[in-house]
Amino acid sequence: LGCGNLGRVSRTMGCTFILVQLLLQAPVHGARDDSELCTASFIQMGLERSKFSKGCSTLTEEDVERPILEVLAEHPGEDGWCLYGDLVGGTDCAAAHKANDLSSYRQLLGSPLDSKCLNSWVPKTIVMPGVEVAPGITNVTLDGSLGSNALEAMDCFVNGFWKAPSDVMIKNFSTVATFSSLYCAYMSTVVPNYQKITMRDFLMEQTADSRALCDLLHPDQENGARVVHAPPSLKAGLMLRGAVRCLLSSNSVSDNGSVICDMAGCARQFCMGPQMHYQDASLC
Repeated sequence: LGCGNLGRVSRTMGCTFILVQLLLQAPVHGARDDSELCTASFIQMGLERSKFSKGCSTLTEEDVERPILEVLAEHPGEDGWCLYGDLVGGTDCAAAHKANDLSSYRQLLGSPLDSKCLNSWVPKTIVMPGVEVAPGITNVTLDGSLGSNALEAMDCFVNGFWKAPSDVMIKNFSTVATFSSLYCAYMSTVVPNYQKITMRDFLMEQTADSRALCDLLHPDQENGARVVHAPPSLKAGLMLRGAVRCLLSSNSVSDNGSVICDMAGCARQFCMGPQMHYQDASLC
């Protein structure tokens, strides 16, 4: 698989993006080498793009390898979504924090499902260990309407953002702040090495999660079964993504403290439809 997530990170970089795409077509040896190459490409292009961001400090490659909280401590008062924005897709969340307004926020942390999946994946019911959609029910169907957003939808699902009423999460900033505070307090206790997570950890996990979900949605997975079982590593990876949201929000300039913009983003983009089909919000 290639680095299908590069598109969002570097959509404004033109020739640089094309050059990296060509580099990524070169043979690689082993999944680890391929993941390392993808991550290095994300980092290089994100840091390059950050040089043109207005009002946000510029990070170094060394900063990407250091714990997020350690780097944020050196930038007191600067929103983590501004500081790291170009490494996670943009600075929209920082702007929403500053305005105390999530009504127009749609962009989610991370990137779409790897583009090489899109020609082959089929809607499936995924059993996610330890994640209940109703008492005793741990399976959810990823609807075909999700397309390239299937990874983001699964991210919203595993982190529980689908449970909150969408109209409230989109319109009420203080309510999102309350939910965020409770959520982040919980994540700090259940995600391993929470205080030490780096941006590189997130980018590596992003590639791994995309590939894991792509494998689950492949028509031939588990002999073509329409009900497949997610490995525990996918749930752990998606929870790490949730932890990174908390870490980036810990330096929020908002008076409400940590505010997870993606709670509103998930509510705006996805919904739980009939028969536990998680689908595009336009269908609800």
